[in-house]
Amino acid sequence: MADFSSVVIVGRLTRDPELKYVGGGAPLCTLSVATSRRFTRDDGQKVQMTTFVDVDVWRRAAEICAQFLKKGREILITGSLRQDRWVDAKTQQNRSKLKVVAQSVQFLGPKPETDEAPPA
Repeated sequence: MADFSSVVIVGRLTRDPELKYVGGGAPLCTLSVATSRRFTRDDGQKVQMTTFVDVDVWRRAAEICAQFLKKGREILITGSLRQDRWVDAKTQQNRSKLKVVAQSVQFLGPKPETDEAPPA
């Protein structure tokens, strides 16, 4: 069977997007998304578990995300998983982190209100 990695996330941005240009000028926007799951335990206690996911968005989509998204905005992301690995400089321990590399980003919910006057 062929390998396959696919992720769909709906959540809210935990901070404003960060745009930078890397390797030959390619735009990269980094996002942090919080997604929550609510459920009731067997003992009747209501629980909310929140997961924080780092997302990389590339090329034109990166510039659009940086321009229009702000902390708190709800988004839907489809993409694939990528694992970053490194050695911690202080402890010399091997470290790793899973990220999502976005294939598409869809803005959800109402547009945020702005203080800008509409064009005349």
